[in-house]
Amino acid sequence: MRDAHVVGQVALQRGLPAALDELHAVACPELLPGGPGCHVLVTPGILDRVGTPATGTVRLETPDGALCWGVVASAGEPDDPWRLGLAHVRLGASRRLREQAQRYLSARTVGGTPLLLQQMVKGSLADALGRQIEAETVLSGAVPGALSQATLRHVHETITETDRELLRLLGASGFRLDGPGVTAHASALLADAYLDRPTVRS
Repeated sequence: MRDAHVVGQVALQRGLPAALDELHAVACPELLPGGPGCHVLVTPGILDRVGTPATGTVRLETPDGALCWGVVASAGEPDDPWRLGLAHVRLGASRRLREQAQRYLSARTVGGTPLLLQQMVKGSLADALGRQIEAETVLSGAVPGALSQATLRHVHETITETDRELLRLLGASGFRLDGPGVTAHASALLADAYLDRPTVRS
């Protein structure tokens, strides 16, 4: 597999669906990747590529393209390249969300001052950037299979927390059906679909 960082760049530049298509093409082109319980979150193009109908899934429209979410019995467990690439995809999508938030905050003013320059807003953006750098540091240079499930889970949790903070900065616009909140929701669903659940000890 090519450097997993590439799919993160695709997510940053072109959005989540395009990055998932790219990841599937390089990580597991013959497989419909499924998580625990055969949950899938893929593009319609991936379903077409592996010859699987969309039965059992619901269509989720994002500003960057459609995704299909659901349970498909024929889905198979993906290998480590998909798991590592998925973290890069989500990080790239989170960075895209941060850029959208920065543009939104630059264009809106309070008392003639852009929201982007408000101290609390600057602090929240700095926190988001710091968490993204933390996740990138963990993923940087890692090869498939090198990171434990616990480490990958921490990376995904960090990304999810970051996206929630960024959506709060976007106000109501972050939760419109045609807004970036839909993509952030889809990104969180990716973690729900493909992460192994931690073992709970009684």
